[in-house]
Amino acid sequence: MIGMVNFPPRLTQEQSDELRRKRRGRNLAMLIVLFGMSFLFYAMAMVKIAHQTPHESGKVPAGMASPAG
Repeated sequence: MIGMVNFPPRLTQEQSDELRRKRRGRNLAMLIVLFGMSFLFYAMAMVKIAHQTPHESGKVPAGMASPAG
């Protein structure tokens, strides 16, 4: 019939608790991955900044004239 919607059966309390537990576990795993990647990108940026040459950082060494613009 047109217009009829078949809703899934309601979950029992045990099924609902199990679903909630699984979601919480996945969310925790995603949080750990997110923090891990954030730390990795931060560390990579700090290492790159620490190992820049004067030319890469935009600083002009003493005694050198900046290019005419």
